[in-house]
Formats: sequence, C-alpha cells, structure tokens
Amino acid sequence: MGAVSIAFYYGPTGFACAWFYRHTMWAKPRDILMQGLIPLLGGIILLGIGSLALGAVLMIVWEVINPEHFSGVTHD
Repeated sequence: MGAVSIAFYYGPTGFACAWFYRHTMWAKPRDILMQGLIPLLGGIILLGIGSLALGAVLMIVWEVINPEHFSGVTHD
C-alpha cells in the first residue's frame, strides 16, 4: 500500500513540475527534456494513464485481428 501512495503523490508532482516550468523550459533542448518532458511522462506513468492508454490501443488492435474475442462467442 505504501508504494501506491507514493506513486499517487509523485504523479501529480510531475504534472506540477511541467506546469511550473512551462514558460522557462523552452530556452534549451535539455531544459525541454528535464523540466517538461521527463516530469510529464513520469506523472503519466505513475498515475497509470500510460498503462490504460496502452491497454486501450492493444484492445483495438486485437478487435481488428480477432473480432470474435470480444463478441462473447464461445467455441465448444
């Protein structure tokens, strides 16, 4: 349970960091990465949004490949 609460705390912190530096991070490419992109991606990953998005994409791909899987059809 402790790891979940830490992830819940650090997730919004990543978003807050990217928001805080939104005006100054455009000075150098390294600043874009360190002040914007990495904290934003960290926040997304720690809140599970990235995992949910990946799961949704994989479900859509599998629906195209094997439409019977999600239709409830069973094979005896």
